Amino acid sequence: MKTLDVESKENFNKLDPVKITLNKYPRLLVLKAAFETLKEGNKVTLIELEKKIVFFLSYNIKNKKRPN
Repeated sequence: MKTLDVESKENFNKLDPVKITLNKYPRLLVLKAAFETLKEGNKVTLIELEKKIVFFLSYNIKNKKRPN
């Protein structure tokens, strides 16, 4: 019989959107997206993280504008 700690460790990487996103993007970008999502009052989900990361990556440095 497995304890609760063993089961939670096995499922931790599957259920945590930040851990999953860290496999694709740099840590700083993921954390910035997560904190920005929380600041807006939304839950941190895979979809929200992906939206924020795409938004941050699409920043135009020359014009200093973000897409609307």
